[in-house]
Amino acid sequence: IKPATNRKVFPGVITLTNLQLNDSMVYQCEASNEHGSLLANAIVNVLNLAPMMLTPEDQKYIAVEGKIAHLHCKVFGSPSPTVFWLKEDMETALEGQNYFVHKNGTLEIKDVQREDGGFYTCWATNILGNGTTTSMLEVRVATEIVVPPEDLMIQKSAVAQFKCHAEYDSAFENDFELSWKKDGYEIYSDQTENDRIVMDGDIIQILDVSEDDEGMYTCVARTSLDAVTADAKLVVIGEYPLRNNSAVLYMHLLRTLIVRLIADSE
Repeated sequence: IKPATNRKVFPGVITLTNLQLNDSMVYQCEASNEHGSLLANAIVNVLNLAPMMLTPEDQKYIAVEGKIAHLHCKVFGSPSPTVFWLKEDMETALEGQNYFVHKNGTLEIKDVQREDGGFYTCWATNILGNGTTTSMLEVRVATEIVVPPEDLMIQKSAVAQFKCHAEYDSAFENDFELSWKKDGYEIYSDQTENDRIVMDGDIIQILDVSEDDEGMYTCVARTSLDAVTADAKLVVIGEYPLRNNSAVLYMHLLRTLIVRLIADSE
């Protein structure tokens, strides 16, 4: 092989850097000893190609406010194209702390806001030409729990009730779910014992409560794109004479406050 600044030959290896069209050729490796020799061929074909857009046109993406959106732009070309993004009628490439273009051409938008919705164009360019593809981003309102459940202190055998009301984007009307957990485990409507636990809309009731019902109850408001939670603690008080209830309530409230203060400090 003729000397070239972009070629380095090591025992058993040839390395080509900064490939040019004239590097296209058949490279032949010869191995020999006193018994003979063997040849092996390797074909290198250096492409010269304008950007080819591999991501289909008019892709639609959906993101939730406050989350991260990814718009894809897969492209092939030689030399490797430079990729940048424009939004609708903008004449300059997107830049700033909320925008980041990955090496594979994907545009990442951080902390998505309503004004980020709209049409985006991916541009890919090299010395041989340009290519573009357009995408649309739809931004939906984030799910929010507006009425969280409140801590309860209930006397044994009474009824405990938690309410959890959430608001969500109307586009999720058929894709919204509100569920409950106890101490991290899902509560299923068809697994309630003797119908003691009743879930109706944004309300859950525990009938004839006992010490076994004590714990942390979590409301989960979920769509296909986001989920939020809110917790409430249930404390069950034993059946004490009426005259002693004030002292018992005070002790339970004090115990609950201490536990919460310790948890918050950790």
